[in-house]
Amino acid sequence: MHHIIPGLQLPILALVPILGHIFPVWLKFHGGKGVATSLGVVLALSPLLSLIGIIVWVLVVIATKRPAIASLSMMLIMLASSFYVADNLSLLLATIFIIVVATHHKNISNLLHGREPKISWNF
Repeated sequence: MHHIIPGLQLPILALVPILGHIFPVWLKFHGGKGVATSLGVVLALSPLLSLIGIIVWVLVVIATKRPAIASLSMMLIMLASSFYVADNLSLLLATIFIIVVATHHKNISNLLHGREPKISWNF
């Protein structure tokens, strides 16, 4: 039986639901951007990292009213925090961060050109 390189089994398995969400077969490989699914994966592997991510997301979305900035900030802070909180997840989070940045290219372009919509608080 062939084995995956030790230490890579968890990151590879953790990427499966994220990639499945981003590229679902039944939607002709066009799906979400993977942030919520990534947060769910991180929650299962490190509740502390996910708590840090949620706090960052909430604070950034309150400050900027732009979920895309909040999502990218959350993923970046979870990646940076992983080196201190759960070093064994750093490779996984680096991979997820690259995927999230790649799938948010349109949002990033809109942010740079001032076209990314803000969310409104209508309570």
